[in-house]
Amino acid sequence: MPMRKISSVAILCLCLGACNTTNPPTASPTGAATAIPAQPGGIRHVANVCAWEALGWADLSDPEKKAFGTLGFSSENWNSGNSAASSKEWSALTGNERNAAESLGYNAKNWDAPCPR
Repeated sequence: MPMRKISSVAILCLCLGACNTTNPPTASPTGAATAIPAQPGGIRHVANVCAWEALGWADLSDPEKKAFGTLGFSSENWNSGNSAASSKEWSALTGNERNAAESLGYNAKNWDAPCPR
C-alpha cells in the first residue's frame, strides 16, 4: 500500500511540473501533494490543469483560493467542481474571471477539456 501513495505523489508531482528530488512532496491525508513550492504570486505552475483536481481546498495556497474564488469556487463546492464560472464558455468569462483562470493555467483550449478520472 505505501507504494501506491508514493506513486500518486510522484504522478501529481509530474502533473504539477514541480518535482523536487532533494525534498520530495509530502502527502496530505487525502493523498494530495502539499509541499510543492508555490511560484511567484503564490500560485503553482501546473503542467496540466487536471492536476488541480487532485488537491483538496485545504491544500491550496491563499492566492490559489482567491483565484478559484473569483471563479466561484469555495470550500463548500470545491469537490463538486461546480461554480458559476465553470459552467460558462471561455468567451463568456469576465475579465477578472479570465485573469484568475489564466493565473491557474487555464486557457481557451483547456477550459472545457475533460480530465480523466
